[in-house]
Order: sequence, then structure tokens, then C-alpha cells
Amino acid sequence: MNIYLTRRNENVKWAREVLVETFTQFLSASFEAKNAVKAAARLALDDPASSEIGRLRDEAARAEAEMRELQTRMRLLTTSTVIESAQALRLGVKDYVASLDVPEGITAHNDKAMRVDLWLRRDAFTSAVKKTLSL
Repeated sequence: MNIYLTRRNENVKWAREVLVETFTQFLSASFEAKNAVKAAARLALDDPASSEIGRLRDEAARAEAEMRELQTRMRLLTTSTVIESAQALRLGVKDYVASLDVPEGITAHNDKAMRVDLWLRRDAFTSAVKKTLSL
């Protein structure tokens, strides 16, 4: 019985560590994508034809793809509430990245509105994670 309980406790500990690592990587990727798009948006306000915008968009898209991969791991290890909030955050990031498809259409106002939306989605994700981890 003692061996069984010890093994179970180790499995629970391992799963929690993997979850915390996954959640951290997911949040980091969301910030990485947001920062790249924000930098590109600022460039676009001055020069919509800047070649740097494409490089920053690619960097942001790579971070969004990493978020998608991390969601797969979350689907195996966590609650539907966390998965739904992760999906909402990733889709918000995806929309923000897509705003760079037409750099001429970027304004300071809509850029800020999209970043506020991401902040709210990130806050919902963080709250769901904390609840799941009983923090």
C-alpha cells in the first residue's frame, strides 16, 4: 500500500510540475508574440512598407504556433476551463498577428485596443490556471 501511495504522489507531483512549466511557456510565448506585433505596429505607423514588419510578423507567428503546440499538452493534463481560456488567448494573439497583414490599416487606437483585449484574455487564463492549481 505504501508503494502504491508513494507512486501516486510522485505522479501527481510530476503532472503538477509539467503543468506549471507548460503554463509558463504558454504565457511567455503570448508575451513574445505580443511584443513582436507591438514593435511591428509601431514601425507600421511610421513606415508601413518597412521590411522589418515582415520579420517581426514571422517572429510573432512562430510564438503563436508554439502556443498551439503547448495547448495540445494542456488538453491532456488540465481542465476544460483552462483549455478554453488558453484557446481564447491564443486566438486573440492570432488576430493581433493578423493585424500586420495590412500594415497600412494599423492605427495607434486599434493597436492599443487589441493589446487591452490580450491583457484581459491573459488575465482570464491566469485566473483559470491559479484556480486549477489551487493558488
